[in-house]
Amino acid sequence: MTETLHASAPPAPAAPAAEPRYAFVLYDSRSGSTLFAALLNRYRGVSVSLESAFVSRVVEYGGPLRSAADLEALADYLFAEVQFAELGLARPEVVAALRGAGPPYGKRELARALLELYFGRRDPEALVRVVKNPPFFYVGLLEEWLPGVRFVHVVRDGRAVYNSKRSSRSISGAVMQPNLVKAARDWRRAVRIAERHPASVLTVRYEDLVRDPDAVMARVLDHLGVPPEGR
Repeated sequence: MTETLHASAPPAPAAPAAEPRYAFVLYDSRSGSTLFAALLNRYRGVSVSLESAFVSRVVEYGGPLRSAADLEALADYLFAEVQFAELGLARPEVVAALRGAGPPYGKRELARALLELYFGRRDPEALVRVVKNPPFFYVGLLEEWLPGVRFVHVVRDGRAVYNSKRSSRSISGAVMQPNLVKAARDWRRAVRIAERHPASVLTVRYEDLVRDPDAVMARVLDHLGVPPEGR
């Protein structure tokens, strides 16, 4: 009996991995951001960072960025933030990531290097990488730095925010906000900033999140561009 041999077809090329999309949570303290982050982290396609202002700190850094010694100084500045030190990143790998972003060392490239390092360690398969820190003053800048970036503004009734701050204490032990007028101004300023960027910012109300979390999170996942397999 003769056996017919068939040449096996070459394997189909693997589909290119989707480029991860970055997002930021905008919020005032005591507005429900911890609940929101916990709900968002339930989804396989999403990874939410621990709270740290490392992207904003790169934007605000005032030192020179020309040499290896300058990058060491930037690393010192980043690790001076308690929350950044708690992200689980070793200093040598942070410095190596910063060095890999240049030369020349632009702040956009340095911020991206840190984002890729952190989320590459935390959850490299996540389709959407969410930073839990509110860069209110840099929304427009981040729209330029990270094409396709999205923001979710979690807003709570301003009276409830103030009452919660008045009865809560910060890391230093001081009352979070004893001044009603300042609390009201800060709340209004955050809302107005979010309103200026309707294409990239989705506003969700904390009260709606508590009342119907599934409906709110469906809107959030749509806004972040999370595909069905990530839900």
